[in-house]
Amino acid sequence: MISNKITLRILKEQDYTSNYLKWFSDPEVVRYSQNRFKTFSKIGQLEYIRSFLEDDKKFLYGIFFKENHIGNIELNEIDNQKLTANITYVIGEREYWGKGIASYCINQILKKAKIEFALKKICAGCASKNIASIKVLKKNGFEVEMIKKGFFNYDNEKMDCIIFKKLV
Repeated sequence: MISNKITLRILKEQDYTSNYLKWFSDPEVVRYSQNRFKTFSKIGQLEYIRSFLEDDKKFLYGIFFKENHIGNIELNEIDNQKLTANITYVIGEREYWGKGIASYCINQILKKAKIEFALKKICAGCASKNIASIKVLKKNGFEVEMIKKGFFNYDNEKMDCIIFKKLV
């Protein structure tokens, strides 16, 4: 079982590798992400990691297969009054796609959200053509909360943004 080889832990600056930077220049990895319109650098990624270490409303977890950093999952926009947060995630190493890793990591983050943060509702958004992300969210019990029509413009094609929710 692959899940016994997966570790989630707070990402630190020393976890940065050039592979981490390569993910965001891979058109397939960022295909349905707003990251496709950004430019990334080592300095920028290290600042990004640091920004999570200095903020108690967002947490960046590295997804590690054995010792290899293969992706990230964020618990962000934590609202301690409404007891809500959002998640975003990426499996940057394509060789690990389709193996259930994203689903497993979302499940683990949902447990953290409930137990460690006492949150009641988690949201996640994705492009309407991001079938893999839709499947992984539904597999974890997320339901469609709303659809933002024509929210994204990818390669001159309008796509909806589907906002999912899960009560935890």
